[in-house]
Amino acid sequence: MLGRIRSYLVWRLVLRHPRVHRLLTVVTAPDRDVDIRLLGVRLRVNRRREHGYFRAARLADKSPVLQWETASLMSLALILDRNDTFVDVGANVGLYATQIAKAQGLFPGLRIYAFEAHPETAKRLAASLADRATEVHVVALSDKDEELAFVDGAVSFVFGVQGHSSAHFQTPVPSMLLHARRLDSFPIEGGALIIKIDVEGHERPVLDGASAFFEQQRVKAVYLDGYEDRGIPDWLEERGFRLFDGRSLAPGNSGFSLLAIHRKWLPH
Repeated sequence: MLGRIRSYLVWRLVLRHPRVHRLLTVVTAPDRDVDIRLLGVRLRVNRRREHGYFRAARLADKSPVLQWETASLMSLALILDRNDTFVDVGANVGLYATQIAKAQGLFPGLRIYAFEAHPETAKRLAASLADRATEVHVVALSDKDEELAFVDGAVSFVFGVQGHSSAHFQTPVPSMLLHARRLDSFPIEGGALIIKIDVEGHERPVLDGASAFFEQQRVKAVYLDGYEDRGIPDWLEERGFRLFDGRSLAPGNSGFSLLAIHRKWLPH
C-alpha cells in the first residue's frame, strides 16, 4: 500500500509536470556517457539524456528475471519459425511458454509443450496457459523411468533433483518423490523442436532422455538456463550443433546460458 501511495505521489507531483521532472533529472543525473547492459546487450547511454535506460538497467541488475530471462526469451524469439515446436522443460509457472505462445497468432502451426515436475507449481502453470493452445504435463524428466527425490529451494522458483551442485540453494531433506520419464517417450509432434531446459543440475539426464529426437535430427535448438555437466557443450557439438551465448547470441560457449542451434537450420 505504501508503495502505491509513493508511486501516486511521484506521478502527481513530478511526472505530471515535465519542467519539474527535467529539473530533478538535471540535478540527480550527471551529464556523462556510461556503458550499461540491458536485455542482454551493451548500450552506451548518457546518464542525463537517456536517464530512463540507465534506471532500467539498474533495476534489471537487482532482478534475475529482468536481467537474464528477458534477454534469453528475445534470443529464442529470434530463431522461432512458423512450424516449430517449443518444448519447455522445467516450465515453472510458464514465463517462457506463455511468451512463446504469443507467436501462435502469427504462426498458427506453432506447437507448445510444457513440463513441470512440482504438482502445485504445475497448477499455476496450467492457469497461466489456460487461454493458449498448449499441452501441460505434470511430470519429471530424466534418462529413464525412475523415482527421483526432489528438494525445495531456499530461494524463489528453485526446485530440483536432490544431489546436484545447485543444492546449496536447497534444503537437504527431500520434499517429495516423483516418477520421472524420458522426454522421447511422449508423442511430441513437429520436425523442428526448440527445447528449453531449466532443471537445476539435471540437464544431462534430460538430454539423454531425448536422444531419439536427436537421432531423428528433429531438434532445431536447445537452450540451457545453466548446466552442471561440463561435457554438455561437446555432447551437443558432436551432434551437429553450433554454440551461442543464450543472452547475447555471441558465438561460442559462455559457460552458463547456452543456446545450441543445429547447423542444418543455420545459414550456409
